[in-house]
Order: sequence, then structure tokens, then C-alpha cells
Amino acid sequence: MLKLSSTNVKIAKIHKQHQNKLKKARISLKKRKYSEFLDLPDQDLSELIKTTTPLKAKYSDIVVIGMGGSILGTQMIFNIFKGPNHNLTAKPRFHFIDTLDPSFIKSLEPVLDKKKSLFIFVSKSGNTLETSTLFALVYKGARKWFGPKWQKHIAIITQNPSGLLHKYAIKDNLTLYEIPKFVGGRYSILTAAGLTPSLLMGIDPKKLLQGAKKANTFATAERLAALQYHMYKEKKKTSTILFPYINGFEFFNKWAIQLIAESLGKNSKTGPLPVGLIGPSDQHSTLQLLLDGPKDKWVTFFEVEKRANDYKVNNQNFSKVLKAQKEGTRKALDQKNIPTVTLTLDKISEESIGELIQTFEIAVALTGEMLKINPFNQPAVELGKKKTNELLNHR
Repeated sequence: MLKLSSTNVKIAKIHKQHQNKLKKARISLKKRKYSEFLDLPDQDLSELIKTTTPLKAKYSDIVVIGMGGSILGTQMIFNIFKGPNHNLTAKPRFHFIDTLDPSFIKSLEPVLDKKKSLFIFVSKSGNTLETSTLFALVYKGARKWFGPKWQKHIAIITQNPSGLLHKYAIKDNLTLYEIPKFVGGRYSILTAAGLTPSLLMGIDPKKLLQGAKKANTFATAERLAALQYHMYKEKKKTSTILFPYINGFEFFNKWAIQLIAESLGKNSKTGPLPVGLIGPSDQHSTLQLLLDGPKDKWVTFFEVEKRANDYKVNNQNFSKVLKAQKEGTRKALDQKNIPTVTLTLDKISEESIGELIQTFEIAVALTGEMLKINPFNQPAVELGKKKTNELLNHR
């Protein structure tokens, strides 16, 4: 169960103060067609589990290819539950590509056992430039790399029937998973986009959804939305700082940054700047700015009540030292009158992470409604894509 607390912010008072706005936000959110992410905890996973479970034992390397919301959620799940050293000792190994940088792609070639590799391409539109370009590269070499059963080494996760990826999946009888039409890309981690790779990692998707269902009470999400609105709109805190004291949360930060920035940065005048830090390492870099720099920020700490593993030196548990570091940082910020809140997970589990994911998605969507913007589009990003395509077509 997620717990939201603070020593210098009156959470209950702020929540109560914005009840009317929250009520209107709930109503307008549920009327939007792209609010179908709220229904994901109740989805039937039987077909996904049936299709995906046999794949785990067939491959030594699984390569997930996508951009933004199509891959960040999966990277978050991997880093939280498996960690960066997983590939050194266990199989299947997982690799993630979200770039066209030739040096990075080249560095993967000697690492992969191509004959035992599964390439998973994730793109809701099926036309994402980077993903479709990488698909073309793998498709070109597929027969040479994989042999006559090359189709078994490529899976597609998409939604758009007219998209390039969907067309090739049908034409070549590739494994195909569907993303619901009215779930936006950055809200899609609890669809096949995130659940398929999670299942291959050995993560129980049913438990992720059980946790997400707890968030659908809106209880914690509403308080987070009220806080974000209050800090940004009324206290003029233009930067929101995410500060987990959980090392595996590096990609949670990246996922949440995209969720906040793309959902709330609109109309050339709306949107807090999200910044992701990791404690305690960023105490030795960014904390100086937080304490002594401009007072335009507020901070959300993340911590775990009970850690699965611990070490002890000189009668001090590492978890206790980490807790003291987080509390010391919080107290220093409190003393400087910088608003701080803490989200506490009881432990790291599929249920707790599922609840955290859904809570954040609901909170961001509600904040967008309170700010009277559409939290599900990204018009400026589309402009950038258009300009890129113009440059490529011109050449």
C-alpha cells in the first residue's frame, strides 16, 4: 500500500481545498476517450499469457526496441526487478534499443546470440521513425541471421492496422500483440507493450494489475494531483523533483518525467519541469542547488519500508543508513522552506509497483484536467516529427 506523508506540507488541507476542482477533473477525465487506461486493471490476460509464456525458454537474448512510452515502462520494470547486472548471470538476457546511434547498435552485435534472439518491436502507431528503421534493419538480415524459421524471432506490439509494423506482421505471419486504441503510448505500460516483456522477465502481470486496481480508488492519486496543481499554479513551483532513495528507480524517473512533461507541458505556458534524482548519489551533486538555488522547486521522495536484502557493518544496517540519509536531506530541505512529500512503498513487489504506476498515471491525468489542458496529446512533439520527415524527404 502506498503511503503519502509530509512534515512541512499540509496534504489533507490542500486536498480539501481543491475538492471542487478534483470533482470536475474526475468527471472530465472519465469522459475522455483516452481514459481507457483506467480499465486496464480489469483486462483479461489469458491470451497474452498463453502466447508469451512458451517463448521464455526458447531465447537466450530478448531485444526490446521502441521509443518513449513504448519502452521506458519496460526498462523501468527490468531495472526495478532484475537490475543492471541481470545479464551477467541469468538468461534470457534483455537488451533495449531506443536510438539510431550506429555505435550503440554495433556494440550489441557481438553480445547477441542471434540464432537464439527474439526482437520485440513496440510502437503504437507502427510508424515511429526509429522503431520502423530498426525493424527494416532486422527484417533485412532476418533470413541470414535466423534461417528458414526467421518469423519466430520477431514480435510486433502495435495498435494501428494501417501502420508499417502491423502490415508486416500480417504479411509475414509474425507474432502480433495489440495495444488498445484509446490508451496513449505513455499510459501503455499495463498493456501488451509492457506486460509482454515483463512476462518474459518472469514478472507476474496479474499481480501488477492487482496493484494497479488499488490505485483506481483515486485516493492517493487525487492527493498527488492536488499537490501538483497547488505547488505549480498557486505556489509558483515550476520544477517538480522526483527523489527516490531506491537505486532501481532510475528508469521510474525517466518514465515519470516523460509522463509529466508530455502530459502537462502545453500551450507554451503550462507545465512544470520534472527532474529525476537518485539518493544518496545526487546528494553529492544536485542537492546544493536544491538547498541554495532558486526556491522554485518542490520535492517528492520515494522510499521502501522493508527492503528484500540488507547488509550490516559496525552494527548499522545499510537500510537504516539509507533511511537516515533520506531523512537528513528532507530535514535540510524543510529548514530551507522547500516543500517536500514522501511516497512510501511497503516493499518492492509486483503489486506495489503496479499501484505506483497507476497512481502516477491517474495523478498526472487529473492534474492536466485541473489545468484545463488535454493530458493525452503531444502536439509539439508531432511538430518535431513533421520537421524531421521534411528534412529526410528533402534529401
